[in-house]
Amino acid sequence: MAPNASRAAATAADEDEASVKADAMQQICEAVCSSIESGGASLPSIELSPSTREGGSCSVQWTSYAPCLSPAHAVVSELRHCLSLVMGRFGSSLVLPTALGSGGRPLIYGACLGLLRSSDRTREEQRENSEEKAGTGGLSLDVFLAVISLLVNEVGCLPTQPTFSPGACRRPPLHLLARACHPAAVRALLDAGANPFQSDWEGWTALMACCMLDEDGRGPTVEDRVGTARLLLDWRAEGDEEGDEEDGDFVLCPGGISAKVSAEVNRVNYRGYTALHLACEGLMAPMVSLLLDRGADATARTWPGESPLGIVAWNEDKDQAAAEECRRYLLKALEKVEGNANNKYALEEQKVVDLINFINETLIPIANSEHSSGDLRDRLLLKSVMMHVQMDPKLYLEIELGSNWYEELNRRVMALIPDAFAKIYLDEPTEDEYDLITSHDGHSLDEAFICLPDDHKDCPGARRFSISRLRSEALVPYRQRGYAPRVMHNFLNLVVVPIQHTVAFAVPSGSVLDRIASIAPRIVEIGAGTGYWSALLRLRGVDALAYDADPLSAGLSSRNENSHVRSNAFFGDCGAFTKIHKGTAEELFEGNEGMDLAASSALLLVWPNNADYVDNPHLAEYDHTPLPVWDIDCLNAYLEAGGKTVIYVGEREDRIQVLPSATGPDCGFCSSRQFQQTLTKCFVLEERLDCPRWWLKDDDVTIWKRKD
Repeated sequence: MAPNASRAAATAADEDEASVKADAMQQICEAVCSSIESGGASLPSIELSPSTREGGSCSVQWTSYAPCLSPAHAVVSELRHCLSLVMGRFGSSLVLPTALGSGGRPLIYGACLGLLRSSDRTREEQRENSEEKAGTGGLSLDVFLAVISLLVNEVGCLPTQPTFSPGACRRPPLHLLARACHPAAVRALLDAGANPFQSDWEGWTALMACCMLDEDGRGPTVEDRVGTARLLLDWRAEGDEEGDEEDGDFVLCPGGISAKVSAEVNRVNYRGYTALHLACEGLMAPMVSLLLDRGADATARTWPGESPLGIVAWNEDKDQAAAEECRRYLLKALEKVEGNANNKYALEEQKVVDLINFINETLIPIANSEHSSGDLRDRLLLKSVMMHVQMDPKLYLEIELGSNWYEELNRRVMALIPDAFAKIYLDEPTEDEYDLITSHDGHSLDEAFICLPDDHKDCPGARRFSISRLRSEALVPYRQRGYAPRVMHNFLNLVVVPIQHTVAFAVPSGSVLDRIASIAPRIVEIGAGTGYWSALLRLRGVDALAYDADPLSAGLSSRNENSHVRSNAFFGDCGAFTKIHKGTAEELFEGNEGMDLAASSALLLVWPNNADYVDNPHLAEYDHTPLPVWDIDCLNAYLEAGGKTVIYVGEREDRIQVLPSATGPDCGFCSSRQFQQTLTKCFVLEERLDCPRWWLKDDDVTIWKRKD
């Protein structure tokens, strides 16, 4: 045989031998796992051939037995025999203490996995039976302890050796025991030299593992979790009774919490979670108390910005009593922190949680209901919002408007918005603002997760979290005026827009109404919609004439939840608060009577129309055919008839700031640019009044007098 061919054949044989070796270790690891899981009812036996170069193989068989009086002794005896045969077969080429199966698991990891599976099965059996039956849990623990003693003391396996299984992120075996919450098993592995704070590639520690809530809400009891966590936190290395930190131990020092333990209890995983965050997520009040006593930071935030208090608030619907207990421990811990910045953040985060929960749990189901469409949907949303802010929905159904309840509704609804959500950002938000904006934004959180590829050179398959991606997703452009929180999109569509389409687009204040009444004893409102402004002005003695091209019917019957006759493109069939006459400005101000009306009346225009598709095409967002722009025709008709006073409520281009990168100016979405230009050209701004505003709107009330 040629030399090259001989070397190739030898290499192939070596590879085959290595493959058989890995398969053998894999099967032994699985047998160890099965033996412990079954409490000794399944034992390994082995068949070996002399050499793979002779076409041989290595096979581990699983043999089931009836449980015997000493299952731990039986398993250890069989396992010792298997390992002896394997070592005899492969000799010095097999380093048994660190050997891995073809699946990447070392032997101690397989043993820990068997105990975890046994714990899960035992809990499942107890749930399925009305009476608790003795399962294999106790036997499994006995077998596990015996196997660990063999692997550590006789074989020399390392209790810190992680699994190399794909996707397991080098998880240490202690994590599995902490997840199972077996104090005796945890103690055995710690006695053997396991590091209680060893982390995997994603930053998870054993302490975090015993604080993790199972996906199905099951798993170990809180008491078992706390017992395991206390063992991990209080562990003293053998021969280190004094807790000397200089020796690098992981223990409590006499008289207090060591800096080492305090730092370790606040370790974070890839998402910025500490053990305290996980305990708060599961509403495990005793665990929260323990962690705080051991130095956990009650002010720590995850990478998205969730604080322990915020996580409790997010999950409190699961168990309000447990949530309240967690909150009490956290607030007590925060009292020891200097300054009030954390308290302010906690209050603002609570508003974030409350607002998002209200939208997700109440408003979105209404909007998605098959029985909720169009105008009925808007009225149902308005009713829910009013109830949420503790206002009586019957106010909307009053036959005669008796008070300006809309101003109070605006005040209460706007008070729901956290400060960080209430502004347009031209520059970068502060760190606190960013944290509040991203803390509970589900979409942005999903986008921020990164899974490293399987061929990554350092941490294949591990998850990472991109804060830059999180923040870029959480803020979205708002009409090229700046950036606003993404989560407020639902607030706009499910709170603001339905209210505007059932009551009025602009909110009058009492002071604004009083001022209008003092300077304009007679007004003509064109495009009056529901007539809300005119109705309140009439209560103040103003001779208010309300007109609309498509007038709504006035009264209770038009505003109830069973009305389905659409009569107005802006307000549907919501019903008017006062008598609305049919008419346009061209019709009203025509002829001598029109001139008399214009000369004796101020013209009131409240958000007359959205002219984006004409004036701001770079901003226009229409899912329907745009409605005609009529405000300039109305103003021209009033001018030609000799009108002298215009009261305009809406946005104005000279007040709107846009980004330097904007592709064009923005005249707002309340009136056309031509209307605003004609108003400025033919009238003098006499007075500007602030009025209550909806989210991110910049409207005001301006009073204009005709130029001589």
